[in-house]
Amino acid sequence: MAANRRATWCQCVQLARLKFQKYFNHKAKHLLHVFPLDTKMQDGSLFWQSPKRPPIPQEFNIQNPVHFQFVVSTARLYAGVFNIPVSSEDTSFTTINSVIEGMDIPEYRPTNKASSVNPLLFCYTNSFDRTYY
Repeated sequence: MAANRRATWCQCVQLARLKFQKYFNHKAKHLLHVFPLDTKMQDGSLFWQSPKRPPIPQEFNIQNPVHFQFVVSTARLYAGVFNIPVSSEDTSFTTINSVIEGMDIPEYRPTNKASSVNPLLFCYTNSFDRTYY
């Protein structure tokens, strides 16, 4: 979309929807693919034990206000980059839903390529706040 300076609001919404899928579905599924729930560390302990919790892949639901707001906010960011004016009608539930309804969302396909995920990179400040480096 960067090469196409005449981006539209609909393209911004579609890109935002794809980002949701990547960040909250595909990345979680990839972590579970690389480190299944029964993965053991070198010392024999389970990888997914406190304080590490396995991710839960999120399925997009436009009725969920957090999901909806992610798409709207991300689309607004893209629109700002491309100087696309955004009206309140553009960000309405009806408009966003009509753009997303017809999209083909790619399914997650596990790969056997070397993963860039290193289990030693998980650092926790406490059990409720995770930070990844």
